[in-house]
Amino acid sequence: MKKHLLNFICCLSIALTVWGCAHDKKTAGDKSVQMPLVIELAPDGSLTVAKQPCPPAQLASRLSQLPDSRVRPVVIQAHERATYRQVTEVMEACKTAGFQQVSLKSVK
Repeated sequence: MKKHLLNFICCLSIALTVWGCAHDKKTAGDKSVQMPLVIELAPDGSLTVAKQPCPPAQLASRLSQLPDSRVRPVVIQAHERATYRQVTEVMEACKTAGFQQVSLKSVK
C-alpha cells in the first residue's frame, strides 16, 4: 500500500509539474520570476509555510493572506511517511486559497 501511494504521489507530481509548465502565461520578455512557495509536510502532519510553522487548521487562512496566489507556484514537500489524506488536505487548502500551480515533491 505504501509503495502504491508513493508511486501515485510521484506520478501526480510529474503530471502537475508538466501541467504547470505548459500553462505558464509569462512571456519571454517578463523578467519577474516568482519563486515557489514551499509548504513542508512532516510525517506527523505538522506543516511549515515558507519555513514558518503553521497549524494545519490555519493553512487555508494563512495561504489566502499571501499576495499573488494566482500566479505564484507552490511546491508541497511531503515526507514519504506523510499520509495520502494529509497531502490531499494541503492540496485542497492551496486550491481554496486560489493557487493554481501546485506541484508535489516526496522527501525522506
